[in-house]
Amino acid sequence: MANSKGQDFERQISRSLSLWWTNGERDDIFWRNRVKITSKTPNAERQLGDITTVHTIGIPFVEVFNVELKAGYSKTRAKQAIKNNEERNKKRAEKGKAPVPLSVKNTPWDLLEIIDGKSTNLTILKFWEQCKSDAELSGRIPLLIFKRDFHEPVVCIDMKTKSLLMDYLGTYNENYLYSTTENEHLYFFNLDKFLKWIIPEVVHQIHNSLMKNK
Repeated sequence: MANSKGQDFERQISRSLSLWWTNGERDDIFWRNRVKITSKTPNAERQLGDITTVHTIGIPFVEVFNVELKAGYSKTRAKQAIKNNEERNKKRAEKGKAPVPLSVKNTPWDLLEIIDGKSTNLTILKFWEQCKSDAELSGRIPLLIFKRDFHEPVVCIDMKTKSLLMDYLGTYNENYLYSTTENEHLYFFNLDKFLKWIIPEVVHQIHNSLMKNK
């Protein structure tokens, strides 16, 4: 169930990014990345992360950003899923049927744990470290997109990326969340509002600049 939830989220984001990248004309430019990196992998610099392009027009985006996607159940949702599965298996047992296994990923999304001094074990920071590590290996900008249960998708970027985008786009005028820890300064945006701010033309400009400096 948890794996299915993650795949559904990856498909959703792939479609949303495709529509954004093509101004609503196509929903099939980006897709879930399933390439295993080896020394012989072609275009390895674009193969880390969860999103890749299946069309040449998407290359600038995936050469600029390493996109990591995360989705998971909240604690309350996980408990309910377990309860529902137990009730279903009870009915199956009455009919002589085998139980159905359940895999539920409880992901604690609460950023307020930073205030409680639990920031070193905060799940979102672990996700960010993975995204940043892959971005460094592939020479790209880390872009983490995650979804809490029953909430809208959220984009996470660091201070360096925010400053870069503001150089091109000016001030971000919508609400966002800022979090600072011992090692990180992170910014959290609603995905839809973020994509209205960072237009594809700017990504192309950043891509051209990065290519000149390689």
